[in-house]
Amino acid sequence: MENRDFCLPVQNRYGVLSDPPYYVGGNQAGQIVSQVSRQDFAQSSLDNKMVHMFDELRFIRNEQVYCSRELTRLHDTVANVTEKLCQVVSTTNAQTIFLKTLAYKFIDMEARALRNILIFQGFIENYGENCTQVLHDFLKNQLDIDNQFVYIARAHILGQRNPRRKHNHSQLLRTFGILVTYNVL
Repeated sequence: MENRDFCLPVQNRYGVLSDPPYYVGGNQAGQIVSQVSRQDFAQSSLDNKMVHMFDELRFIRNEQVYCSRELTRLHDTVANVTEKLCQVVSTTNAQTIFLKTLAYKFIDMEARALRNILIFQGFIENYGENCTQVLHDFLKNQLDIDNQFVYIARAHILGQRNPRRKHNHSQLLRTFGILVTYNVL
């Protein structure tokens, strides 16, 4: 595979030997430019030297115009991508706000249906844990709900604790609930 770094080689164009004419590399119009060896250039007449120099200047100008067009196209493409990315970010932010609102409304409706009592299941049972802190951590880390809008008056474990298990990782999804009195401020 060729190395296609963007670099402009600095060399003497008439010093490059090439007998047949070649196509200009970046020019999509397929413009043919002939190069002259150094010896041929030195032996040619003044008129031919001027013609070759003007050909070189024309070649450089064509390359400059082509690069300018490509840079303009690249700039337009980057601006278009930036605009679309901004639209995606604003849509994502709007959807995030919408989902958080739905989560708050769902929890509020569920709490009102159960007389401000919610039961959360699936916690690991830890002996001597602070149930309110566990619930705050769950709301913040798992449900991505801001805790400053949640008031928990009381939280405790439902059912009997198993004193033989202080911390059981094997029963991660054990049915184990926390009773919470819930109010949205």
